[in-house]
Amino acid sequence: MIKKTLYLLSLLIIVFPAYAQQIKQERTISSIDQIASPYLSTTLLINSCLDISLSGFNDKDDNIIRMVNEAKAKYPANTCNNSALANKLFKARFLQYSTITLVDDPWNLDIKIVEQNKLISQCKDTVCLDKVLDAIISQLYPLYISIPIFRPPTSGQF
Repeated sequence: MIKKTLYLLSLLIIVFPAYAQQIKQERTISSIDQIASPYLSTTLLINSCLDISLSGFNDKDDNIIRMVNEAKAKYPANTCNNSALANKLFKARFLQYSTITLVDDPWNLDIKIVEQNKLISQCKDTVCLDKVLDAIISQLYPLYISIPIFRPPTSGQF
C-alpha cells in the first residue's frame, strides 16, 4: 500500500507541476471541471466521478469505460449521482494531492492521507462518506491555505 501511494505521489509530482505553481500563486481550490490531465488515471485520482462523455476521453473505448467504472465502484452507490457529494469528494482528493506537493515533508502528510483513504474505503453508504469527506477537508484546508506562497530559496546545504 505504501509503495502504491509513493508511486502515486511521484506521478503527481511529475504530472502536476503546473497545477502546483498555479496553486501557489492563487491558493484556491479548483472546480471539478477545471482539472483536465492528459492522463485518465491521473484525472481519476482527483475526479473519480468523471463523466467521460464530457471529458474528451474516448467514451467508446472499453478499457477507458472499465477504468472509470472501477474508480466509481470504490465509493458507495449513488456517490457520483449526488453532485454535492461528488464535488466534496473532488475537493477532498484535490486537497490531499495538491497539499502533498506543497509541503516540505510529504512523507508525514502521506501517512495521514493513507489513513484518510482507509476511512473512505470503509464507508458503505453516502452518509458515512459525507462525514469522512468533511473531516478530510477540515483537516487539510487550513494546511493548504497556510503554506507560504513565496518560500525562501534553499541554500543547497544539507
